[in-house]
Amino acid sequence: MPGSVQSQVCGSPHLPSSVLKRRTNFVEYLSNNSPSNSIYRVLAAAPPIVGAACLRDLGSLTAWTGMSGLLIVFLFPPILCLASSAELRSRGVSPVTHYGTRFTSDTWIYTTLILGVLLSVYCSYCLVAMPPTEASESEE
Repeated sequence: MPGSVQSQVCGSPHLPSSVLKRRTNFVEYLSNNSPSNSIYRVLAAAPPIVGAACLRDLGSLTAWTGMSGLLIVFLFPPILCLASSAELRSRGVSPVTHYGTRFTSDTWIYTTLILGVLLSVYCSYCLVAMPPTEASESEE
């Protein structure tokens, strides 16, 4: 069923040429070194640079950066996967595609989400209860 909602949403090889052309234009736009891309790069690089300039101990900066990495790895993908499945179901399209694996099943999604919440709570507690700067000062 070329041109249907399912082929456009699920990435079927039978995509209409207009969808493929839009994707190609978007990729070309992203690869272009336009001023707007430079602004986004500076905005992404600014917080760690400002944090490094303000902190005496870079260990605390890396600890909090690792915490944000933990959130990015363990929480955002399952939340996006659940939101995507809900959106596809609301459109009347099956969320099961040929790109799915056993790791995209609901069991793995919820397992990853629960593990991410538990790790985030534990690591947040450890960072607040014993900040890296206090830990290094108590060892001296």
